Parts: sequence; structure tokens; C-alpha cells
Amino acid sequence: ADGDALALQSLAYGEAANRIAVQVLAGDAGYDVVVEADGARVEGDEIGAEPLLVIGYDGEASMGLVLDTAGLDLFFRRALPAAPVTAAHNGGVVRVRSTFAGDVGQRVSVFGVDADDAPIFETVTLNGLTVVSTVQSFKAVTGLKVFGLTVGDVTADDTEANVAFTVGGPLAGPWTPGIAKLVSASAADVGQRATVVGKDVGGARVTEAVILNGLTEVATTKAFAQFLEIHLDGPTVGAVSVLDSGDVAALVIPGGTTDADGTTAGLYVPETLPVHGAIGVFLSAAPVGAPYVVLRGVSTTGVALALRVLASDVEAVTTALFGRLDQVELGQLEAGSELNLRGSAFTAVGSTPLREVADKISRLAGFRAGLQRIAGGGLPVATLDHGGLTDIKSTDAQLRAALHDLVAWFNDNPTGLSAARAAGAVTPPSPMPAAQFLVGGGEGVTTADDWAAAFDALRAYRDVIVVPLSTNAAVHAQLRAHVRRMEADRIGADERNGYVGLGLDRSREAITADILALNDRNVGAAAQAITLRDPVTGSLREYGPEYLAVLLAAMQAGTPVGEAQSWKRPNVVRFRQHSSWNPMDYAEAMLEAGLMFLRDGEKGVIVERAVTTYRANDAIFTEVGPNEAANESVKRARRRLQAFTGERAFDGKASTMRSVLIAELQEQLTEGLLAAFDPEATTVANRGDGFAFGYRGTPVPTLNFINLTFFASAA
Repeated sequence: ADGDALALQSLAYGEAANRIAVQVLAGDAGYDVVVEADGARVEGDEIGAEPLLVIGYDGEASMGLVLDTAGLDLFFRRALPAAPVTAAHNGGVVRVRSTFAGDVGQRVSVFGVDADDAPIFETVTLNGLTVVSTVQSFKAVTGLKVFGLTVGDVTADDTEANVAFTVGGPLAGPWTPGIAKLVSASAADVGQRATVVGKDVGGARVTEAVILNGLTEVATTKAFAQFLEIHLDGPTVGAVSVLDSGDVAALVIPGGTTDADGTTAGLYVPETLPVHGAIGVFLSAAPVGAPYVVLRGVSTTGVALALRVLASDVEAVTTALFGRLDQVELGQLEAGSELNLRGSAFTAVGSTPLREVADKISRLAGFRAGLQRIAGGGLPVATLDHGGLTDIKSTDAQLRAALHDLVAWFNDNPTGLSAARAAGAVTPPSPMPAAQFLVGGGEGVTTADDWAAAFDALRAYRDVIVVPLSTNAAVHAQLRAHVRRMEADRIGADERNGYVGLGLDRSREAITADILALNDRNVGAAAQAITLRDPVTGSLREYGPEYLAVLLAAMQAGTPVGEAQSWKRPNVVRFRQHSSWNPMDYAEAMLEAGLMFLRDGEKGVIVERAVTTYRANDAIFTEVGPNEAANESVKRARRRLQAFTGERAFDGKASTMRSVLIAELQEQLTEGLLAAFDPEATTVANRGDGFAFGYRGTPVPTLNFINLTFFASAA
């Protein structure tokens, strides 16, 4: 049955319809499934309820998520208020100064465009009240950044004193050179690491880290004449004050923040906004003029990017692909406008393993991601159900694979069904409030690869008899290869019998040729069709020779090891064979050829004699009973000896194991599995990391002939 998401196929009923009913319901969590077939019922609850991957975001933007045929995409949208220049720059160099004479040595970067509208920037060093000019000429200024902490306000203007930007100094007043003391306004702020960076009285760079202790002051051991930056390794509850040796608060870091490292004007510097791909830029409303922004960062290939992008109410998308966005310069926007940024924060194609996705996302600033099912880490992104969320900042994304889980449930449970995704299905199925029967099926075609896979799977099973339901000679050859492999495997050897049904169209000569091609002691062959009575309806139905092979295998499995099917009566009403032979006139010829067949006896239909397809003159390998006894003897002996695997292989161990083998063979003799064995002929050879054993014995023979002689005499 092909649904909107699931393609279900019966494993047993072929073209029969209305035998298997399926119901899929939307449960409280996941899906509830009921499968009914011939009175049997299999149920599953909350299938697909547990997510495979959970993704959350606590950053500065709105973050959406979409899963589609391209893979997984995390996309952001960030609204930024305009930060235009105070006055337009009239061209030429940019002049930078502070309003405090002591602000010396701090670096200041000026951002803008040149006469060709190409983004440029230049960094100068403050010299207090003295003007420091850029070397480059700027057509316009787009942003300003001060590296280091100042007392005074830092301004950037042109030669006509048109001030583009002013950056206020964060320090409360002049700093008295000496140690720095840090204290929080909250007793809860204990253990955060504070790193202080500055310069000493000689102008050398000084760095020291201290650990906050709540309301108690902690002091540096080094002396500072100037601060450049102060960082906390985690946000605090209370405001953190930085005091000089005179206990004057030179700087206060607000609670909930982590640093003081200068400040900016006209810039947006993202902290928790990963970018991967093109960036779209648009204004919330149409502008009056032709404003623009400058985007600076690094491409996905590691190349520095600086792009001037015209901003309007129509989205402009960069052709360059960003791997990192360092800043957005807003100085040339119109006052009161709002800029919107849009783009991908992370992408993964459908083949990417979920474990890799979780690992990469968890490393992105502002994100957290985790696998909910460790066993699902190797599954690809394409396993997940398609869909999307507009904002995972407010609600974590619970990414499920309900369709995958439903397919797995049908295939892993005894539903009598095989399941797969329907063509093009990417989401779970629609609920089925009423049970639906499978219809429209067919038998399908079994390929050589299918048979090979089946025989390969049978290697994992022990003590089985194998019958392929096929009259194809190529399949029979695969069975022969399988039983030979199972007796020769160094790992997992398990001698076994198999039976094949030769085609009913095969003549006596063709049967002889087919059996000669098999020629294996562990393979038996049948070539008669059988008629059976249905135990429910009482009607008669004929089955092909492959089903007689099944009956012969079942008779062997149901009798003691070493006892043949000869003269035993299968539950068969009648039989028939190719017109070129019959059991009465060609019995000896067909037995000589190696065929097992039925005949009419005094008790009804019986098996004439249990022979294998082995064609050499060997009383053991040509008879099913002795051959089975030989196989069982070897298997039992092997299992007894394999119990010693992993122990030390010294000579005394070999002697011990030989005694165990002899004891096992004696048990087989007592139980009637062996007719005789010679303890003195039981050998063992030391091969270094293994022992090679051998023994000689006689499997119990089959009673094939009973001769009776009556010696009559007169009274």
C-alpha cells in the first residue's frame, strides 16, 4: 500500500488482499500504530515522539530553522536602528582627538569610504588634546571605534570641525597609577575571572587576572597607569567597580555584562550572530535618499571582505559569501530608519551525520545543540522530518524523525510487513482514523542478489535445514555453495542439510544431470508434485516439487538425528512426476541417480529411501541418516572443544582437551550417534596458538534392508 508517507508491503501474502489491516493514529506524543493480520495484533505507542536533535539559541537576533531537500538551514534576522553621523564629512583626512589630556596611547579606528566609494579604514593613536589626523582621505565616515578606555570623549571631525562621531569616555575620571581593586555590588558574584589589560608608567603593556569575591575587594599585584580593557569570563549579578589605590571608582561594568574595552559609534559589532553565506540587507521603510551600509568580515574561504551595500526597502543580497561578520557600519543611514540583516547562520546538507551537526552548532556563539538519542548520531540530516520554525530563540527546536522511526518500527517488529518511505515523502503520514487493508500488491521478482542475501543471513542461524522455494538451478547452486561454506568456515562453522525441488518438467535424463551438477553430501533432491488437503476447508491443492523438499526437510527435523525418512509416511494424498519415469519401474535408476521420491506402499504414500545427491561410492555420504549423524558428531565435538578458547595453550592443556574429546565421543557412542570409534586414533597436534584435533569413528548406519529366510522342515 502506498500512502502519503509510508509504502507498506506484505511479506507473506503476495497478491492476496484484505488480510493485513493498518491503523496509524496521532498519539499524545508521536504516533500510535495497530497492525492486525489473521487475528494477530501488534501495537506500537508514541513512535517518533522522542526528538533526535535539539537546537536552542540565546543570541542577539531572531533565529529561524528550516529542514528541506537541501538540508538544514539556521537563518537569522537582525533589526538595527540607524546610527548616522552627527555631521557630514566634507572629504579629506579625519581628525581624531580626546577631550582629556591624559588619554594618550589608545588606538582609534576610523571607518568609511574613499572617493570611489570603496570601503577603507585607518587606525591612529590618541595623543590627548592634540589632533591626530589620518593619512588617507575619506569621502564619508561610516563608523568609529576606540580601543582602550578613556576619560575624555573621543571625536572624529574634518578640517572644518564637522564632527562625524563622538565616543564618550567610560572612565569616571583620572586614574591614580598603582594597583587596581575590583569589587562587585552583589555577594553572589564569586569566582568570575576578571582580566585587566593596560599600561604601566613606562608605557609597557601589562596584563593580570584576578578572581572576584563578591562584596570583598580583590587587588592586582601589578601597577597600572592606564587601562586598555577589562574582561569578565562570565556575566555578573551586580555591577563591578574598578577602584584605584585611593578607592576612587574609575570604571563600573554593569551587571549582566562581561567587559569594558572602549566603545564605538556608528557600528554594530555582533557577538552571538554566526554567519555562513550571503547576507541580505533592507530597510523597514523606503528611504528619502540613497543611504548605504558597509559590511566587514571574512569570506567562507578565509578572504577579508569589506562591502558597501545600498540600502532600500527592497532586499539587496551580497554576492560574496560570509563565513564571519565582524561589523556593520551604520553611519550613512538616515536618522530614524531601521536596517534589517538576513542570512544563514549554519547550513548542513542532507548527508551530514547528525553527530557532526550537533558538534558544530554547539560551538557557535549563542547556540546550544545536543543529540537526544546517542544511537542516532550516525544518521544523516535527511533522516529528519522536514519543516521549519520561525524563531528558535523563544522555543528550542525539537527535531524529530517520526517517518524514519515509523519505517523502523514496521521493519523491526513482527508486523508481517516491510516498510519504506513513499516516493518523495519527507514528513510523517497523515493519521488514519480507521484501519485500512493493504491492496494492490504483487508477488514481485526475487533476484539472484536476493537469494544470495538470504543465504548469507542464514549463516547466523544454527542447527537448521535449508530449503529454497525455487526450482531454479542457479538458486540450487547457491544452496550447495552455502552448505559447503558452512562446513568450511573457520569462524561459525555449522554443518547443515538442504533440499531442493527440481522442476516438474525435468525428464529422467535431465534429473540425473541436475543431481550430478549438485553432487553434495548435504543436499537432497526431489522431483515430484504433491497434493495436500487443506486442514481448514478440506479442499485439495497441488504443490510443486519444492514443497516436497520442504516436507522431506521437516521429516528429517522431526526425527532423531541419524534416523532417515525411508519408508516413513508424509501427509500426502497423491503425487505425480514427469512422464519419463515412475517409482515402480525406475526405482533403482532414480535411487542410483541420487533422487528422493515418493511411492505408493502398503501403508499409503511413503518415502522410498533417504539419499543425498553425493555421487561417489560412499555408504555414509550418500545416505541422509549416516551423513546427518556424521555432521552432528562433528558439531558436538567442536562445541565441547571450543569451550576452551582463550585459555593458555600449553601441552598439558592439549592432553586435557583430548580427554574431553574422547569423553564426548564415548557419549555419542552410548547415545547411538556413533556405531564405533577408536580412542587410540584420537589425535591432537600443537600449532602454537591452536590445537588441531582428529578422530576416527563410524556414524550409525541406516537400516535400509531386512532379509528374512525361512528354513522349512517337515514335522
